[in-house]
Amino acid sequence: MTFSPTLLDVYDASGNPTGVQKWYDDVHRDGDWHKGVHVWLITEQGELLLQRRSLTLHTYPGLWENSAGGHIDAGYTSLQTAQKELQEEVGVNLPFEKFELLFTTIDQFTSDTHQGHCINNEFDDVYLVVVPERVITKMYEKEVSEICWVDFRELEQKLHSGSLGYIPRPIEYSHLFNVLHSRFDTVLK
Repeated sequence: MTFSPTLLDVYDASGNPTGVQKWYDDVHRDGDWHKGVHVWLITEQGELLLQRRSLTLHTYPGLWENSAGGHIDAGYTSLQTAQKELQEEVGVNLPFEKFELLFTTIDQFTSDTHQGHCINNEFDDVYLVVVPERVITKMYEKEVSEICWVDFRELEQKLHSGSLGYIPRPIEYSHLFNVLHSRFDTVLK
């Protein structure tokens, strides 16, 4: 793997902090539990902002995913990271009050990439951010190759039909769409 100068806090399999900090690449080499965030930006009309991952990223290159996301660096909170990643990856700067923590999910996978073997054991806090309408965005081209807005029901249909090109996160998607239907179905009829 390529060395990343980022320290991450290490957790046990129940999500309790161990007090240990390790480099990003070591965490993924050793399969240590760590934490991250996924941010879903949605308009009041039910349109989600999606990003396509850069082809240079070592996991899921070129696949579509949430609006923004990333690892929680050592010493940072989940909310601080969610705000930072949304600003960094798609150029949207919003106050903490706009971020609603929906749930925490587990993201586990192993992969062999051009940068080495990766064992991911991650707890991800999933946030929803509702904005009145599409916001102007600017991609961080090192991590994001493309962005688009899509109606959440259209995305749900694509994922249910097995459409390729999206990061496989069925549990997260299921929970997210349950929340979105409960909030938007009566409003958007």
